[in-house]
Amino acid sequence: MVRSSLPWGLLIRRARIDRGLSQGALAHLAGISQAIVSYYERGRVTPPPDTVARLERVLDLKSGELRRALAGAGDASVRPTAAPVEPARSAFLGTIGAVGWRSETFDLPAGDDGGDLAFAVDLRSHAFLVVIDAEGSGPAAVPVARLAAACAFGAIVSPGGGVPAVEDVVEPTVRLWPFVGLSTQSASICVVSFERRSRRLRQCRLGLPPPFLRSGRLAQWTGKPEGPAGAFTGEYKLDEDALLVVATDGAAHLPTKGSGPLWNSPELRTLLAHATDPGEIVDMLAQRAVEPAAGERVDDRLAVAVML
Repeated sequence: MVRSSLPWGLLIRRARIDRGLSQGALAHLAGISQAIVSYYERGRVTPPPDTVARLERVLDLKSGELRRALAGAGDASVRPTAAPVEPARSAFLGTIGAVGWRSETFDLPAGDDGGDLAFAVDLRSHAFLVVIDAEGSGPAAVPVARLAAACAFGAIVSPGGGVPAVEDVVEPTVRLWPFVGLSTQSASICVVSFERRSRRLRQCRLGLPPPFLRSGRLAQWTGKPEGPAGAFTGEYKLDEDALLVVATDGAAHLPTKGSGPLWNSPELRTLLAHATDPGEIVDMLAQRAVEPAAGERVDDRLAVAVML
């Protein structure tokens, strides 16, 4: 494939897809985070020279091909940086793979940072996944997302030991907002706990789309409105190689080939039924994420796909 005339971010993306790599796989081979790969492919952050050389090698590009694409982009499409800086959000997202799951994250904030956030906590017998969607989008929503994350993390690792119920992680975030002068809907949240020995998964979800869970006959995990503030709760014993996908509203409402949002589309359900790697889910989401028109408001978009 001739790629020499492509913008440098698209050059990285096309070369990655040609090699059959997910963003997470490329990140691993290049020694960077998946969030940084996403930023590179969108032209949000300029890779430093040593990373350019590694990307050319990993992606089987000709020597200097990516460097020339970067040089030809000029100031209009490249944001030069004095030194490579990892976005703070990558520290949160990086915890998801650290708990031993096969996972991929689709992360497309509306700006250099955003109010959609996810992280995982390993308690040995259990692992927790927390996905947050703060009100608003882009950098303006970051403080609320960080506050909700701190509150949820504190509830998971609270003094006294033991493993908290998922409802006990969601409830403090619901109670938090009036104390800081915000509305009770300042952030949506989904908390999932996975007990490793029994393979039992539990969720408590307030305001986010229903997670997809492929395990046996179960396709979409709705739960019952029995948690704090009407949050949906539920649990399920998983088969081997179960697939869990949790998304924020922005990712769930990406466009489809037909009509309606992606979360209710036959194409996504078909992929979920047959996917063998979480990277397949992330690649579909990336293909549906078109760049917004000038002046168009866009939501943060985040989804986490995990094989359990």
